[in-house]
Amino acid sequence: MRFEPAVDAINERLKQQKADKSPLLVAIDGRCGSGKTTLGFYLQELFDCNLFHMDDFFLRVEQRTPERMKEVGGNVDYERFEKTVLEPLQKKQNVFYQPFSCREWKLMQTSEIPYRQLNIIEGSYSLHPYFAVISGRPRLYFHAYRLRQAHVYTVPLSSPVFFSASLQALLH
Repeated sequence: MRFEPAVDAINERLKQQKADKSPLLVAIDGRCGSGKTTLGFYLQELFDCNLFHMDDFFLRVEQRTPERMKEVGGNVDYERFEKTVLEPLQKKQNVFYQPFSCREWKLMQTSEIPYRQLNIIEGSYSLHPYFAVISGRPRLYFHAYRLRQAHVYTVPLSSPVFFSASLQALLH
């Protein structure tokens, strides 16, 4: 199976968290066109889990200050993502958020996403250091490079990578 190492890593983590049903966050990060969304949709279909797109959390026009735009990943509304997605998930609650439309440059209608233990977060800066202060709980991190090379990491949000396994074979 093409994405077998990713699937195996998620299954292993779900087994470890089976007893407490605490949320598992899987971040898929990488460059533009690297296959983040493809992998996210595949995992969503396979696991019947939630999939959140960082593209839904671009800054609104009034938030785009020169200072903010100088930051690495400064075009992403991390504060809104934390408040509307991460905080409810940590409390095992449904998520209510408004995706941002780059076409219309505004927030769209609120979407309700039911709580599920497994939650995929795909997009550039999905594992930005901003999120390190939210929780010390580990989450999985997949970094894709043009769907030919990828790496899986289990990352405690407050410390460096402590596990990595190559996914290069599954992406050919």
